[in-house]
Amino acid sequence: MSPERERSAPIAIGAHRRPVRSGQACDRARYADAKCFGAGGTAGTMVMLAPPPVHNHASSHEQRTSAMVNYLRNVVLAPPALHERGHAIFVDAQRAFLGDAAFGMGSLGTLQLRMRALFGEALRLGASGIILAHNHPSGQCQPSGSDLTATRQLQDVARALDITLIDHLIFTNRAVYSMRAGGLL
Repeated sequence: MSPERERSAPIAIGAHRRPVRSGQACDRARYADAKCFGAGGTAGTMVMLAPPPVHNHASSHEQRTSAMVNYLRNVVLAPPALHERGHAIFVDAQRAFLGDAAFGMGSLGTLQLRMRALFGEALRLGASGIILAHNHPSGQCQPSGSDLTATRQLQDVARALDITLIDHLIFTNRAVYSMRAGGLL
């Protein structure tokens, strides 16, 4: 595992809709429908759903990342989640939250990306990393061919601007797919 992969991989994601107290473990028995990604696919620690700025002083990279992932889940699955919507979080070199923005809206099966606006905001904030997320109202958690193509294009632009595409997450009501954990980034 490369150092970049090792820094980015530990993400614990519970697919449940209940808030979890800070430090409470993502327990597979208690949350049978949860899908947790992380080092070796093991469960990790999750923090309460709240806007990421509250968590900038969290004690670890994993806690900050988990807080941001939970925030993204809350944003892209906010009712009514009848169409695809994309959202991004911008972070500094220590992966602390700098800001967030919607980057696209779509229909039931497509999302119109606004790359210029997305990277314009990243540059305005001085971001060194971006975490992208969008929902699949269809309930299919796996990335589509167009998801993969768009992510490769986003990654190429980010790389040219010296910005790391940390992850691209796909949320459904019951699960989440991490392109980083899936080896697609």
